[in-house]
Amino acid sequence: MFNELGDVQVPRAYFPGISSDDIDDLQLHIFVDGSETAYACVAYLRASINGEYHSALVSAKAKVAPLKALSIPRLELQAVLIGCMLMKTLCSSHSLQIKRRIFWTDSTTVLSWIHSDHRRYRQFVACRIGEILAKSNPEE
Repeated sequence: MFNELGDVQVPRAYFPGISSDDIDDLQLHIFVDGSETAYACVAYLRASINGEYHSALVSAKAKVAPLKALSIPRLELQAVLIGCMLMKTLCSSHSLQIKRRIFWTDSTTVLSWIHSDHRRYRQFVACRIGEILAKSNPEE
């Protein structure tokens, strides 16, 4: 098993052999999810190059759920928050011109929290929604 480890190759470029001038449209897609055991996010770049779409894994972040039990919607909210932090870090550290940022979540509860007045919720939710809105737009 370890003998084959030398055969593994990971390209350093997101889109090998393609110049950044050849990219017509570049989008950053961030997927988030939470469960009873952990919450995480993963970021992909989606590029339109000469009419074809290519994607590349950029980064991921995961955290173990706290010992004190939190509800699934609150864990999903935590996942969205680390997704926003990851997005902000990626956008500020890359020289590529990202035209659109898109977040993906399966939590309708978190989506409704984001699209409503966050000040009407308890402190835990209100603070995190405030941070999310400071780093992103509800349309994303």
